[in-house]
This record gives sequence, C-alpha cells and structure tokens, in this order.
Amino acid sequence: MAHVEKIKRSGVIGLAIHCERRVGCELSNKDIDTSRTHLNYNLAKDIQPLKPETFLKQRISEVRHISRDDIVLMADWIVTLPKDVYKEDTERFFEYTFEFLKEKYGEKNIVSAWIHMDEATPHIHFSFVPVITIDGIEKLNCKKIITKSALKKFHPQLGAYLEQRLG
Repeated sequence: MAHVEKIKRSGVIGLAIHCERRVGCELSNKDIDTSRTHLNYNLAKDIQPLKPETFLKQRISEVRHISRDDIVLMADWIVTLPKDVYKEDTERFFEYTFEFLKEKYGEKNIVSAWIHMDEATPHIHFSFVPVITIDGIEKLNCKKIITKSALKKFHPQLGAYLEQRLG
C-alpha cells in the first residue's frame, strides 16, 4: 500500500517531471494514460505553490545540513488506493492520507502531494524535506526520520488513521 523513496539532488528534477507531468518533458512511465492526466491534482498547491526545485532550494537553505552531492534532500511516499476502498471514498482516502503525512512530517516541509489518477492504480506522491529539530535547531536528516523502526510502524499507523476516518 505504501512505499518510500529517498531522493538525492540528481533525482529531484526527474521526480518533479513525473509528478507534475510537465509539458514538453518525456515521461519514462509508459503506463500513463495521458487522456486521464487532467484528473491528476496536487493537494499541497495552496500550502506550497512554488516549483519543487525552487521550494527545495529555499527550504534547504533554512536548515542545517552538510554540503554533499549524495545527501538525501527529499523523501517521497507513494501510497496506493487499496482495492477495497469504495469509489466514492477515493477523494477522501487521499485527503486523509495527506492529512496523516502532513501531521507526521510537518506542513512547512511539504514539497508536493500529487494524486495520480492516470495510471493503472490511483496513488499519491507525498514529497517532503526530511527535517528534524534538535534543541530548537532544524537539521536535514533523512536517516533519523526514515528508520527501520519508523517503517515498521508506518503501515499500521496509517491503516488505523484511515480506518478511523473512512470506517
């Protein structure tokens, strides 16, 4: 149901092109039905209206981090719509998933939250800057956020959250 990917500097533009379906850019996923691309939408557009690469540069400049090419700048959760969710609950499923992730990773760290309805399985791409706060200082640190322990707890927590709201 959910999968997380760590994104380094070299992968930022590629993910942005994929999520936004940027005009004039070739899409690597051949399973995209372009006749349904107009159904895609970004739940975070009001929170974060900048282009992902612009926002990322701005947010990274606000937090402590080491300056290396291989540092993880962004994480991207992909949460797919389960087959047992009623069609009329699809929009609410994605809204509640977005709320859960927003609470977990912080609104000011959200890069985007694209809902893709033009692929075989509808899903959300929730991209965020992995920032932790230690002694009042914000630091970029994906290793402390995406841990084995956190991943083991993620599915049950998200499942319980959605179950409570959707029934």
